[in-house]
Amino acid sequence: MSIAQHDLDHQRGTNARVLAYLLQPENDMYVVTQENGKRKTTLEFLQLVTLQHPEIRVVLDVGAQILDFSNHQVAKAWLDIARTVDGAIYFNENDELVVLTRNGITQPMSSSPLSRQLDRCIVYLDHAHTRGTDIKLPTGSRAAVTLGPRVTKDTLVQGSFWRLHSIVNITVCVSRLHADAQAGSRSLSHVFCAARG
Repeated sequence: MSIAQHDLDHQRGTNARVLAYLLQPENDMYVVTQENGKRKTTLEFLQLVTLQHPEIRVVLDVGAQILDFSNHQVAKAWLDIARTVDGAIYFNENDELVVLTRNGITQPMSSSPLSRQLDRCIVYLDHAHTRGTDIKLPTGSRAAVTLGPRVTKDTLVQGSFWRLHSIVNITVCVSRLHADAQAGSRSLSHVFCAARG
């Protein structure tokens, strides 16, 4: 017995529309997070993200590149670096969406005063939570999305789709690319060509 997939009419072309959005000129930037064959540490990566202009307030670890820090450690380290925000939103070890405030208090997102002031927060979503999470970010937010050697175009699209309605610019952060993609211009379309199917 074989199984056939039948897409709903209103969903046909969704991946193509999202891919077209991701390939818009304002999103056509990527940063290689590896120097001299060595990947940046999480702290170096967060410092790199913080130095970007306009300011990046969202990190989506679609490529599972942040492995040496817990989500809480990422939130705390980024909050220590990003001095213009009051809180960091992330999923804790119990898969609960929480806010870490500048004064070190961690509370559920649902009961935090910062849940209504997302323009004063940074957001970190680890690989496991980049799909299926919906946070209503302020219009014009900017995100960094990590890629890794096993990220496919479909994974990238699924990990990015939840926030397309509010994020204006996306910077893709990659640790390694195929040699032909690195040799070309730093174009996001080269990154998509380097991603597998």
